[in-house]
Amino acid sequence: MDDSKFTFFVLLILIILLVSITFLTSSHYETRASIAATNQDYSDVQVSSCHYFFSDWYGCSPSDGWACKAKAKNSNGQNVDITVCTGWVLKGSTIRTN
Repeated sequence: MDDSKFTFFVLLILIILLVSITFLTSSHYETRASIAATNQDYSDVQVSSCHYFFSDWYGCSPSDGWACKAKAKNSNGQNVDITVCTGWVLKGSTIRTN
C-alpha cells in the first residue's frame, strides 16, 4: 500500500470515528443539558438541538465542547430561550439566556 492510499484510509477511519462518536453521544449531552437547567431552577426544559462543532457560534466559550439550545420556564414562570454550554469530562455546564 503506497503512502497516499494509506493516508486516505487513515483519514477515512478518523472521519467515521468522529461522526460516530458525535451521534452516539449527542443524547447524553441533551440529558446533561436538561439536568443542568433543572438544577438551576428552570422547569419544563425542552432541548431542541445540540451542536458539537463551533459551539462558540451559539454563545458558548471556545473551550466548551457542546452547545445545546433549549426552551424552558424560569423561576418567575416566564418562557425563555436558553443555551446550555457543556464542556468536556471535568468541566461543568454553563447556562446562558438569550
